[in-house]
Amino acid sequence: MLILAVYMISLFTSGTDEHGKAYIVEWQVRNGERKVKRSFRGLNEYSGHLHFDLNKNSILAAGYNHQIKFWDIDNGNPLGVSIADGNLPDVPLIKFNKDGSLLAWCLVLDPSKKNVVLFCFGS
Repeated sequence: MLILAVYMISLFTSGTDEHGKAYIVEWQVRNGERKVKRSFRGLNEYSGHLHFDLNKNSILAAGYNHQIKFWDIDNGNPLGVSIADGNLPDVPLIKFNKDGSLLAWCLVLDPSKKNVVLFCFGS
């Protein structure tokens, strides 16, 4: 699966390559030509969900390893990781609040009963 996201005037893709290695890449697109502008390091497993914090210029990725990772969009360096010891679903739904000070993720306990638990983490 490939995730495509547009952040302001940047284009991002996330997926796995032919060797199964996960990636997040920012592309530079000019006059129909594209080239890799920046790769985001530290993604151990495929990312199933991306989210951008427009106020703090950071990117979030939630992966199949029960982790949420944060990067600085300007330089591609990792800012942090949330390790939940398996208490997150395989691919949690993630979102920042408007000012970027609160991260929330969603866990569906029983899809047939539509039980949903919302977790929040403040910075």
